[in-house]
Amino acid sequence: MSSNSIQLTAEQLSNAESLLTSKEAEIIKLRNQLIQGESQFQSAADEHQDVLTKLEKLSELFESESKKNSELVMKMTVMENTMLKREMELVKLKAKLYERISSLQSGNTFHFPTLDAGANAVKHISRLLVFEGKTIAFSRWINGVTEIFDNYQMLKDFQKTALVVESLKGPARDWYDAEPDSNVADWRNFKEALNRQYGSLESTDQALERIDTLKLTMKSDFNSFIQQIRPSIKLIAGDNNTLAIAMLRKQVDPEIRKYVPKVANESFEEHEKRLKAHMNDSQAKFTS
Repeated sequence: MSSNSIQLTAEQLSNAESLLTSKEAEIIKLRNQLIQGESQFQSAADEHQDVLTKLEKLSELFESESKKNSELVMKMTVMENTMLKREMELVKLKAKLYERISSLQSGNTFHFPTLDAGANAVKHISRLLVFEGKTIAFSRWINGVTEIFDNYQMLKDFQKTALVVESLKGPARDWYDAEPDSNVADWRNFKEALNRQYGSLESTDQALERIDTLKLTMKSDFNSFIQQIRPSIKLIAGDNNTLAIAMLRKQVDPEIRKYVPKVANESFEEHEKRLKAHMNDSQAKFTS
């Protein structure tokens, strides 16, 4: 029985050993690179998780601050309404006092001319409560003005107009200065113009209730949602963009909200446009 043997030269054997050593070195190098890559990936994953945790905490902190801010605004509104109510009560007391003085002097047979009576009434009224153009305060203010004028019926039309003009401050006075003369020529037209500009069919409580009932989800019609919620938010927040945006975002589903992050110094209108653009894109992808 014979066997075949392969004869290798020393050079071939040396080359084979060198090749084997080289491949083993490459394998070790690749293994080390793999270990290093896994370590870097784990480090990046840990860092990413840390960022997510911090972001979640910041989001919770912002929501908490927004809630506190909203509560503070509501408290300020209640305080403002209370102050207006007390001031109106003071005006009523002044009116009653004037009536008593008039009744005590009713035995005097001398009668002042109508114009003098109006001027005397103006002196007793002194001045009306200030109105700065805040829609939330308009109803109380205009009701108070109307009640005072009802109590002092001897006032001439031009005297009523003059008293009201004097009480307008800030944005309200700017509005008056820009209003056509025909709209403020007499008290009746003046009052109608004021009601058109500042009269609100919705109270603060009603606005808050409306906001709370509206939610924006992926199934919502954005235009319908924003048209319903925008007037109520504007009534509460006024020109405070930060508060207005916070109130809007509170009614937006978190799955939508996270893709429309807040931007520093952004106006309510700009945030609304970004939210609308995201909704349009998302709903288009969902239906395609």
